[in-house]
Amino acid sequence: MNGRKIVTTLTVIALILSMMAVINTLVITIFGEAGAVIPGVDAWGNATTDLEYGVSYPAVYVNSSKWAGAGPFYLYYPTYRSGGTGGNANEFTWDGPYQVAGFSVRVTGIGTSEIIDTGGAPISFNRSGMWIFDEDATHAGNDNTSYAGYLWVNTSTKYSIEDVPDFSYGSTGGITITVNTANDTGCMIAIMNPDNHTIYHKWRTTGMTEPIGKDNFTSVGTYTVKAYRDFDAQNGTYYYPNEYFDAGGITENYSQYYGSGYSGHFPLHPSTTPEYYDYTDVGPWDSPEKNATTVTFTVHGWLYVGGSGPGNYTKIQDAINESVNGDTVFVYNGTYVENIVIDKEIALKGEDNSHTIIDGDMKIDYVVRVMCNSVNISNFKIIHAGDGIQIFSNNTSIFNNNLTENVWIGIAVYGGSDNIIYENVIINNCGGILLKSGQNNHIERNAIIDNIGNYFYFGIDLYNTSHNEVIGNVIKGSPFNIFIEYSWENIIDRNVIEDADQGGIYIFLRSHHNVISNNTIRNPGSVGIEVESSGHNKIIYNNFMENSRHAFYTLYNPFSGFNINTWDGNYWDNWLGFVTPKIIVGQLIRSVIRIPVFAFDWHPAKEPYDIPEVRPWK
Repeated sequence: MNGRKIVTTLTVIALILSMMAVINTLVITIFGEAGAVIPGVDAWGNATTDLEYGVSYPAVYVNSSKWAGAGPFYLYYPTYRSGGTGGNANEFTWDGPYQVAGFSVRVTGIGTSEIIDTGGAPISFNRSGMWIFDEDATHAGNDNTSYAGYLWVNTSTKYSIEDVPDFSYGSTGGITITVNTANDTGCMIAIMNPDNHTIYHKWRTTGMTEPIGKDNFTSVGTYTVKAYRDFDAQNGTYYYPNEYFDAGGITENYSQYYGSGYSGHFPLHPSTTPEYYDYTDVGPWDSPEKNATTVTFTVHGWLYVGGSGPGNYTKIQDAINESVNGDTVFVYNGTYVENIVIDKEIALKGEDNSHTIIDGDMKIDYVVRVMCNSVNISNFKIIHAGDGIQIFSNNTSIFNNNLTENVWIGIAVYGGSDNIIYENVIINNCGGILLKSGQNNHIERNAIIDNIGNYFYFGIDLYNTSHNEVIGNVIKGSPFNIFIEYSWENIIDRNVIEDADQGGIYIFLRSHHNVISNNTIRNPGSVGIEVESSGHNKIIYNNFMENSRHAFYTLYNPFSGFNINTWDGNYWDNWLGFVTPKIIVGQLIRSVIRIPVFAFDWHPAKEPYDIPEVRPWK
């Protein structure tokens, strides 16, 4: 079956956001209408919420017990017409009384469950919204006398809207909103902003286009697109925006006047009793209806902390709490004494990593804790807590931060995977970077210096973790610059590892299938690499220079496969350059007996490799 598709395009060019509405033809699936059940009497006291546009009902009941008058009460379908500028309904006219097969529909009595008299015929409603009852059977024009009661007709559910992608305010390109409308020549489309105000609400027919300025999308948050069937007479001059107007500086949602050029006045509601429908609070057209087809999309934006302009936050956590997934929280220079939890997919950016300081004040075990995937943190100085940054998530990026003076670890990843830690300065903490469990994390181009303390004693610790990459870092001045324990299939490549006082790299506790390659290992006060009870590791193409002892290994079971490691192609500054291999001396410990054992680098390099020393910190 041929149907029509309403296509609304949001285009952002150089911070100018526009919307185009275009209708195209496509093949669609028709959605079934609601069944023709008898609606119940609603708790409002004088209406029902169960009616739907376009559905035939054998009977409809209302509660007329509080209506003013004795009846009969005739049914009208009021029309709100746009007669001013801006496309907002501001003219009211009575249309009716409504007839079924030539019979004027009415309620004849007062009671809690009164049938709507249709002369015995089924009734259907040819438009949605508020229908009103009154004893006067001759209402005409736009007289604003009060009405007796009302009922409510919901829109049908026959349309569908395709998913709308999120976008960032100020981005270029465009998105498309597509509504499948079956055989209808169009439908009502509304877009509600995060405060639930209507920013777009129009009937769209084939070939119509209309721009909407970027100022309609300045709120960061979730927008709602609604599409619904309005009434049989598909006429673009009839629409019922849930707009608001500003009266003397006071914003009134759902005023009895709508739009501009107020030439019409809606009839007065019959009572101030709370269960009566007061459209000055809710609106004579509470659009769109509860049955409107709905999708949402999010406009991402920037929140600011510490600035002087309006809308800036004073606390980083407050801005995070107000953000939504995809937002950026930008923090101006200053010292913020906070302990922060990030539980949304946001970017947290400081102005610079020397003067944008988050001070944990030694209160708890972290300065920043990341509990959500896909978080980016950059350009901060993070000091004075247990861990500087704790990560309990995946796909997080930690970039260009300065982490110092934390009593535990600069950056600690607890079980997270696919995180990237790059170009940070991590200095004077107890420990530098900890990867505990998880996998596929990437540590690159960091300066990890002088991390020495009573609780931890490493530059980088890989604990029970696998498939991580440690590439291009400068790691120096810790008791052990790199610890690898209970870990496997990690890559340690192109790092500068120097000035450890106990060990440059220590591989132990059944760590296996790790690759240590292309590193410059220079530790005048300690061993370059020590391997203990670990096997199937490759130690290849490294420069061993100026270590007090270049390499050492320890075995406990001579028959275990964990005794075998590959040493090949390394440069040893104390190898004499003969045709003999380089001998690596180790020990076999059996009870209290220590037996010398030997491994060999069969192809030692005669000259040091040209491995550029990385100096990533700023």
